[in-house]
Amino acid sequence: NGWSANKVKKGYSVITLYRSDDDKNNPKESITIEIGSPLDPSVKTSAKVYAQSNSGKYSKLPFDVDGNTAYRVKIPDSGKYGPRACIVAHHRGKACFIVANTSSEEDLWSVLEQLVKTWKWN
Repeated sequence: NGWSANKVKKGYSVITLYRSDDDKNNPKESITIEIGSPLDPSVKTSAKVYAQSNSGKYSKLPFDVDGNTAYRVKIPDSGKYGPRACIVAHHRGKACFIVANTSSEEDLWSVLEQLVKTWKWN
């Protein structure tokens, strides 16, 4: 199954990718990319705050996303559609959250890892 993007209007800082066979009004899985101004200049703090706001945990060990430091955030299953995994990075003064959302028990880490392996900042 492939992924397809929703239509994003100019000026929005959120892009959502859906599985091509999924109902976009009631998805089972999606990947959301959110870009905006960080609350703090530290990417580690951004990851920590995102984890806390979603009852999750962030990795203490950073990794690289196209030359930028990033952190993984794991969010517990709530039993309904929502974020389960997130990769947080900062680039050129913006915070980037790459979020895997699901309503199933599907582990979407492999999808996120594959996405950031080929990630290129413009």
